[in-house]
This record gives sequence, structure tokens and C-alpha cells, in this order.
Amino acid sequence: MKLYHAHRKALRLFLCLCTAILIVSPLLPLPSVSAAEATDVTSVSNVVTSGFYNPPVVLDGSYRDYTNAYNGATVTASNENGIAYVYFIFESPAPEFTVEDTEKGEKRTFGGCGMIHELLDLEKAFGYAPKAIRIDLDFQIAVSEIYLFSSGELPDWVQVWEAPLTESDMLLLVSHSDDDQLFFAGLLPIYAGEQGLKVQVAYFTNHNDVANRRHELLDGLWHTGVRNYPIIAEFPDLYSESYDGALWAYANAGYEKQDFTDFVYDLIQSTRPLVVVTHDIEGEYGHGTHRLCAAATIDALNKASAPDKHGDIDGKWNIAKLYIHLYEENKLTLDIDRPLSAFGGKSAFKVSQEAFEYHISQHWTWFYGWLYGNGTDITLSTQITTHSPREYGLYYSAVGMDTGHNDLFENLETIAEREERLEEERRAEESREAEESRKAEESSRAESESIAESISISEAESIAAASSENNSTSTTAEKVPTGDKTSHGKLPAVAVLVAAMVCVIILLAIQFKRR
Repeated sequence: MKLYHAHRKALRLFLCLCTAILIVSPLLPLPSVSAAEATDVTSVSNVVTSGFYNPPVVLDGSYRDYTNAYNGATVTASNENGIAYVYFIFESPAPEFTVEDTEKGEKRTFGGCGMIHELLDLEKAFGYAPKAIRIDLDFQIAVSEIYLFSSGELPDWVQVWEAPLTESDMLLLVSHSDDDQLFFAGLLPIYAGEQGLKVQVAYFTNHNDVANRRHELLDGLWHTGVRNYPIIAEFPDLYSESYDGALWAYANAGYEKQDFTDFVYDLIQSTRPLVVVTHDIEGEYGHGTHRLCAAATIDALNKASAPDKHGDIDGKWNIAKLYIHLYEENKLTLDIDRPLSAFGGKSAFKVSQEAFEYHISQHWTWFYGWLYGNGTDITLSTQITTHSPREYGLYYSAVGMDTGHNDLFENLETIAEREERLEEERRAEESREAEESRKAEESSRAESESIAESISISEAESIAAASSENNSTSTTAEKVPTGDKTSHGKLPAVAVLVAAMVCVIILLAIQFKRR
């Protein structure tokens, strides 16, 4: 018996503890759970390629070399733990192609996005990480590298590019793949990386003749915080030392002056930027393509601002500001040496220095010493005495002149700020409408109650008047000499009717009082 009571006591204590845990647990903070990092499983997977001229190149871990597949290629891979991602480094954008889960026979389509660094999210596409896949590249293609990853959060160096912007806060238009990290050093780390604005970068020349420069371009942009894929013109990189020299060189290659204006105009219309930033009118150190890029931007601005032959400017996007590097009027000096939280306290200038490290093919040029120093290390942008990346001028503004804040977005509402304002206005409008609806409902209820009250009083008055009239008729009837038998026969009936009416009136009065 003692053992029985002991068991009951223990059970009661256990139930109390469970109850206490259930009550207290919602109040306790949950432990933070970080997603597991995706692992590069290329080397531990069974990968077989066919159709490539030099197959080992695509798995050597470097995009410095590539191999062609002149008649298409096939890649098969298997891993017992699943393949969640495939990361392709192409030499040119791939058209659409298929990936098949060879165990289940299911297929998904990828490619056709115009990017040379393309991540295939198999886990998202299939709903799981396939254990065995087959990739059919049924076209001529050149591939630098293929990486396979397990499920989890991808490493920072894997580039998951978004499509070019169709609405942007800033458009940075530069001539060459490294200019954005040289003459515009610090600009992208501040506005794309730190502030998270919608920044679109575009290049006036394509470097198709130097394969590695296109990969260097993407690696440098990614490092500064840019996440929308760049727009690259079809114009080749031709050197000249003057504006006229640039026109002559490109004319020999089959291009006219209007081609450059049209490119920039279409670029502005497709990306709809608030602010445009481009090269020095004098081409920084005199480069003809830099000058041509700046001139084409000014021409495109004038084209967008001018009405057509019918005097109509509707449908044309007109930018709010145009900043030109080193422009002497309405000058602005960016602080690119201050620490940025998005980059662990590094300065914007330091981040651009790191980004230029990816441009290995250009390290032999004089730019290397200009950016990093010759003999004395350059650690601050203020140490650069020529073509300073800090100096800009406001060439055009539709929102008034700058007042010394040294911010490209002075007097402007960014896209995020506009969306936040519109959301607040929407919420305020919903609140106003809800309040008006509540007041209207209250007013309608009060009006209904008033009408009901009026009807009740009116009914009571009508009944009372009818009763009074009946009483009067009864009294008159008593005075008419109609004989004893007739008079005595009607009196009880009248009395009953009057009593009934009085009861009805009393009941109505009581009912009215309750309301």
C-alpha cells in the first residue's frame, strides 16, 4: 500500500512538472538555429563528361582556362547524399538546356538567362536534391568550370545573380570591366553594398576577345555588393586618345556615332534610373572610349528630355540627376574612406581595392600602382592625387542643385523610400476608410433606433386616441333613450373592449419603457 501511494505521489509530481513546462516554455527564448552550409561535393561525386575537347579543364577548380564542346556535351553526376546545386562557369551564355533526375526520370529546364555564371538550384526545381543527374548541353558551348554542392547555405563566393533591373536607383555606366573599381572606386560599396540601393552597372565595351576579363568583371562586382547582372554593350574595346579618334576607330569597325547614343538611350529607358553616373568628359587620362561614353550619355539625356516630332514626351524616361566624374561645376566629394558596417568596418575605398584584385589580367597596367601605390602603400583615397575617385560634378538635375551634403541622392526619394511611403499611405487610407465605415455604421444604427422609437410612440398615441374615441362614443350611447333592454345589453361589451384597450396600452408602455 505504501508503494502504491508512493507511485501516485511520483505520478502527481511528474504531471505537475509537465504542466509547469507547458506553461513556461512559450515564455523562454528559442535557441537560434543557423542553416547548415552547403558543401562543395564535386570531388566526392562521380562526375563523367563527354563531348568536351579537354574534359579535365571543367573540374580543375579554376576558370582561367576553358574547353569547348563543338557538337554539344553531356555531364552525368551522382552522389548518394544528393546534389542540391550545380554551379556553371560558362564562357558565353548558354541557351536553355535540361537536367534529368535519372533515378526518377523527371526533367527540369535551365539556362537562357544570358548569364555566364549560372547557379542551377536543383533542390528548388525538383523539390528535393537528386542523387543522380544528367545534364544535356545540346549546342556548341565553352565551359570553364562545374561545381556541385550539397543542400544548405551556399558559400559567399558562389554568385546567385538576379536579372538586370527594370527600375533602378542608380545606373553606373563605365567603359571597361575594371573602371568601376578604379575611377569610380568606393561608389558601389557605398550605394549597393552598404545602403542596399537598386544599382545597375553597365559596360560600354564587351571584352569578348579576352575571356578572363568577363569573369573578373563579375567577381569584382559581386565583391562590392552588386547583385543584379550587368548589362554589357556589343561594342568592342578599341583604344584611342581623343573623342574624334574614338569615332574614327569605331567607324572602321562598322559603328556610327548614333549607335552609341541609341545604346545609352535604350539603356536608360530599360533600367529607368533616378541617378546616372559616368566618365569624365575628358576621358580621365584622355582615353577616347571614356570620352565617347560620356558624350553618348549626354546625347542620350538630351534625346530623352526632348519631345518627339509631335511635341510628345510621354513614355520617355527622364532621369533626375546626371553626375560626371571630375566635372568642375556643382562639385561633390564622396567620403569613401569611412568604415562600412556591411563590410565589417572596411572603407568603401578598401573594398574597391579588394575588388580590383580580381582583375588579374590588368595588374600589369599603370592602374595597379595608381590604386595601390608605387613604393608607398595607398590606404586612403585622399592619397590619390590624379583622377580622384572621390570627385564628381552634377551635370544635370531635375530636382534642384546639391547643397553640400556630398550625397548623390540629395533631394531624391529612393525606390525603397517611395515604396515605404506608399505603403504607409495605403495603411493610412485603409485606417481612414475603416474609421469612416465605423462612423457610418454607428450613424445608421442610431438612425434605425430613432425611427423605431418614433414608430413605437406613434403606435401608442394612435391606440390611446382610438381608445379615447371609443370611450366618448360609449358615453353618448348611454345617454340615448333606446330602451332598458338594449342599453343594458351593450354596457358589458363596451366595458370589456375598454378594459382590453387599456391593457394593450399598458403593455405597449411597458414594452416601450424596456427599450
